[in-house]
Amino acid sequence: MRPDIDRLIDWESFYQKFIPSLKTKGQELIGLCPFHNDRSPSLYINRKTGQYDCKACSATGNAWTFLEEHAGLSKDEAKAYLLNAAGASAGKKRKITQLTLEEYAAAKKLPMEELKKHGLVNEKNKLVIPYKDETGLEVAKRFRHSMRGSVKFSWVKGASVLPYGLWRLSVAREKGYIVLVEGESDCHTLWHYDIPALGAPGADTFAAKHAALLGGLTVYVFKEPDAGGETFVKKVCSSLLAVAFSGKAYCMQLPGVKDPSELHIRDESGFLDKWNTALKMATLLDLEALGAVAGEVIPGQPFIPRKPDNWYYSADGVFGYDSEGSEKKICPVPVILTKLLLDVDNETEKVELAFRRSGGWRKVITERSTLFQRTKITGLADTGLPVSSENAKDLVRYLFDMEAANMGFLPMAQSVSRLGWIGKDKFLPGVGEGIVLDIDSKRSMAKLANGFSENGNFEDWKTAIARHIRRNPIARLMLAGSFASPLLSLIGHRNFILHVWGASRGGKTAALKAALSAWGHPDSIMVSFNTTMVGLERTCEFMSALPVGVDERQLAGDRQEYLDKLTYAVACGQGKVRGAKSGGIQNRGNWNLIVLTTGEESLSGDTSHAGVKTRALELYGVPIPDERCAREVHTLVSEHYGFAGPEFIRRFIALLKIKPQVLEQDFKHVLGVLEKSYPQIIHSHLSYFAVCAVADFYASQWLWGCSEEQAKLEMTEMIMAGIKSASTSQEEADYAQKALDFTLGWIASNSEYFKDNGSTTQQYGFFKPSGECCIVPEVFKDALRKAGLSVSLVLKEFAERGWIETETAGSGKATYSVRCYWKNSRVRMIVFTNCREFEDAF
Repeated sequence: MRPDIDRLIDWESFYQKFIPSLKTKGQELIGLCPFHNDRSPSLYINRKTGQYDCKACSATGNAWTFLEEHAGLSKDEAKAYLLNAAGASAGKKRKITQLTLEEYAAAKKLPMEELKKHGLVNEKNKLVIPYKDETGLEVAKRFRHSMRGSVKFSWVKGASVLPYGLWRLSVAREKGYIVLVEGESDCHTLWHYDIPALGAPGADTFAAKHAALLGGLTVYVFKEPDAGGETFVKKVCSSLLAVAFSGKAYCMQLPGVKDPSELHIRDESGFLDKWNTALKMATLLDLEALGAVAGEVIPGQPFIPRKPDNWYYSADGVFGYDSEGSEKKICPVPVILTKLLLDVDNETEKVELAFRRSGGWRKVITERSTLFQRTKITGLADTGLPVSSENAKDLVRYLFDMEAANMGFLPMAQSVSRLGWIGKDKFLPGVGEGIVLDIDSKRSMAKLANGFSENGNFEDWKTAIARHIRRNPIARLMLAGSFASPLLSLIGHRNFILHVWGASRGGKTAALKAALSAWGHPDSIMVSFNTTMVGLERTCEFMSALPVGVDERQLAGDRQEYLDKLTYAVACGQGKVRGAKSGGIQNRGNWNLIVLTTGEESLSGDTSHAGVKTRALELYGVPIPDERCAREVHTLVSEHYGFAGPEFIRRFIALLKIKPQVLEQDFKHVLGVLEKSYPQIIHSHLSYFAVCAVADFYASQWLWGCSEEQAKLEMTEMIMAGIKSASTSQEEADYAQKALDFTLGWIASNSEYFKDNGSTTQQYGFFKPSGECCIVPEVFKDALRKAGLSVSLVLKEFAERGWIETETAGSGKATYSVRCYWKNSRVRMIVFTNCREFEDAF
């Protein structure tokens, strides 16, 4: 190639044809790498030389290698293209264009109209081949990019690999037989001759679930004359054997050609004669023998990926070849890729790998940036993977090549690193089919995650709960709160705390365990007040929509400020902004749930702000009066658990599909009734009662078989008893009034310090003849602080209600202290306007 080609070609224009996402940054071009599933631009291209380097997958090269590996050109074709781009002549030139339906039809010698009937269409720079199920519904797409080259096919993101031609199985059943081939073009050829065919998009992709569709048919497996053909036959036999296929299966070949498509291209007129001859010469397959060979995998292997070139794995480890062709072991245990995971919350992709150690397979989910960088993959050594700085480079290359060899074949699954709602119709635990819970990224939550399981007998649980929990209003409200937690986000309701407190031996812990047992093992999913704020935030973030159970409020001691902050943090629904180790900030978790707490003391204190009272519904009483019953509940919910919550969610999903607005309408109706009946109760508390009432109403019908009228009656009785247990009025929650009560009591108890008796005793202030009480600001503020009251909030509330005098400063802003004459000096004091009753006593 001419040495000045770098100067003659505009590399930005050159690469822009292939990578539309390119942007200029100084002397480099940056865009999405076409050699891997790139989500953030990681491909860097030198604008002067045309050399590229991917920072994510380590793909490197120049324009020549790019044309060969990405565009699928031969060396001569790449050279011709580059010379042409540089303005030189190189004999035969090839203009790079998209693969079109017209080109494909011409190459395969098939009528375009037939291909269109199969759904093939042009799309940008590729040919789209739709995959349909038996009903004709499109379920996946495969793209064909070129007729030759290393990158010919790819799948639409998230597609499941399945046989091609399922929608034509009815034709096969009419004829009584089916021909299994590799790829779509052989299907197109055989369908052209009215021969029933089903195509596997890869030699080792045919599975038992596909074989189950072939019952009642005679199967002909077409074997191509290469190693892939051998693999295909063995894989089909293994799959047929797995489903106890009772029909006959034959192996057939076409002498002198690779596949049906090639025979049609070479000899269209003689195709049927040669095909029918090959069909008669087909040999009966021994499924037992060939299936056993195909099944020769490592015991317990979770997935059988395609082996990448120049690498292989066995029970003895992973092996590769050095530059001289000599075999070398790069890992002492077998390591494979098993799955790709797409996080539904942040759309990042992870990879699941498995390795065999100590007689079993271990699975690890990790970020792509960890798996495919030799400086980071060593971090997986803590999982037991034998990787170190010595073999990291080879292991990264092996895994990267394995992914490339299995592009489109590795299963793709959605994942989350939390519980709760996934969209509108999936929920973890219990209603999340196809969703993978990625707890590798949150290993501290493993105990919680493992606690959400089913055990025992659902009917026994329902019977015991009906006898010991649903007959006691406070215990029943706790259970209703457990069911109500996932409903908050559906009606746009805020988070809140349901706190049950009272004397010991009242069955509070037993009732809490019963409420949590609707979802899983209560001891595993319950936490205590002996935790940090960060720990509770992390728990709420992971639970997302599920109820969080926190037992033994007394463990927090007299840390009222901590409890107040905890209440606000839970109600906020979002964690604090925190820095990440790698720089920047961590992702902030969100939650929308109910926290169920118990204890022998109230959650709020005398100094708690009104906001604490409005965010926590506190019930005083005995959830389970009979101590013997409480012991039975403890035992029962440790043996039977995990059924009710998922069943409740399944029923709600089904209901909302029919009546999307019913939950919101029911909630508003109940809340409206409560507002009219109990106007003196804090509105937020009535809202909490309403959402619990709706949950109880539906749970009664769906889980315990109550009629609608009976469910309404029991719901009403529960709420009436609950309101009596709470009985927090608007006045009781008034923070300013509590602060004023404290102030008046403080003034009365310190009356001697408000008299001027001529002594040297410290004086806090004085009373004006008109009755106002004047207090030295710092003395009063110090008294508020010692009482645990907010100085700024108290003074602001007092000023707004006219309980203290204010002045307007030069800036126009009101000040909470005013100038007074005291002891022949002009000083600033806090002046109370309604303390005459104490002045008269002094």
